[in-house]
Amino acid sequence: MIELLRNKNARLIILNTLFSGLGSGIIIIGVSWYLVQLDPKNGGSLGFPMLISAIATFFLAPYLGVFIDRYSRKRFFMGLQLSMIVLNTALVIAGILFSFNLFVLTLIYLTGTLYFTVHYPVLNALVQELFSSTQYKEVNSLLEIEGQTASMVSGALAAILLTPLGLTGLLWINVLLYVLSAITLFFISYHPKEEVANRGKKRIMMEFLEGLDYLNQNQKLAWFFLLTFSPYLLVLMSNYLNPIYVSIALDGQSSTFAIAEFTYAFGAIVIGFLIQQFSKRFSDTAQIIIFMFLFGISFYSLSILHFNTLLWTVMAIMGFCNAGSRIIRNTLIMIHVPPQYLGRVNTTYQVITTLFRVVLLTVFSGIMSNDVITYLYAGLGVALLLFSIISLPLSKSVILEQTTESKLKAVK
Repeated sequence: MIELLRNKNARLIILNTLFSGLGSGIIIIGVSWYLVQLDPKNGGSLGFPMLISAIATFFLAPYLGVFIDRYSRKRFFMGLQLSMIVLNTALVIAGILFSFNLFVLTLIYLTGTLYFTVHYPVLNALVQELFSSTQYKEVNSLLEIEGQTASMVSGALAAILLTPLGLTGLLWINVLLYVLSAITLFFISYHPKEEVANRGKKRIMMEFLEGLDYLNQNQKLAWFFLLTFSPYLLVLMSNYLNPIYVSIALDGQSSTFAIAEFTYAFGAIVIGFLIQQFSKRFSDTAQIIIFMFLFGISFYSLSILHFNTLLWTVMAIMGFCNAGSRIIRNTLIMIHVPPQYLGRVNTTYQVITTLFRVVLLTVFSGIMSNDVITYLYAGLGVALLLFSIISLPLSKSVILEQTTESKLKAVK
């Protein structure tokens, strides 16, 4: 990692993601708090913006994937950063003029969540072009460490600054951080790969269907990558389940939940540093299946035993396994998916996980009760265990393709 940090582009990518992650992180936390305070007796108004953002992600992600593959990744990323500067400045002014009502707060929440919808697919596409395939895992590890660190720091900053500065102050800080993020991006040395630079431009829907056709032609790889998103989906569901679980099955203290969030980030940071050591002992596909299996067992354990220490331990394991599987998955996708399809492939998976999240949230909120929550943990845990087992035969196609690519390179 130290050697990689001597690379100017690597340093700039890390700084870019740090600044934008801090900005979006403090805003999401701040606006979530304000939304809850609009109607605290009835659980606040956070559910509506969450649903709107999920629906927007579902419909916009396919088109965004086309744009990521169609244009220069650096220019697209720069346009995204500049758009966030303009939008957040406009939202500050709207909040000052009209107060931070439900409409303005929903726009702020929607802007922040949609940014992340675009940020990671275009970031992965840019990383694929800036670095060699032997560097992908190191870069993804650094980005994971940075992302979790930014999450922890943004939570602390929001807690410290929200009361004295209010949401207006946090928004101005967010604008400043996006300005710094855009500056770092400007200085990145970028030359698009030939297959991306020479792509023709067709109708948007036709280009999106080309991405789906690529996945259809590589079905075993496509299904393997889809299954490896299951830990990420369970993390999203745990964001809904854990506060209820703490309230129903544990002591109901907010500090218990806060410590759980901290241990999750700690586990994710640890695997970022250890992933290279794991790679010396296990293949990439073996690692990701181990992470999924361990995640499933730990998630299931919450349905059997109910005490604080177990929750904190499980959250650390979840952070460890989800971050580890994400690092490996991003690396494998960068290696196996051609650059001209990467944006559409990533956003297609984003659409699928968003659809599952909306369906599960709708079902869970409809059946939630004191007696049901432990069964939900058990069911999700068992499902992930099954997905890890199903991934075993599919992973052979990944290994076979890697072996074939290595032989072709050796012949050349």
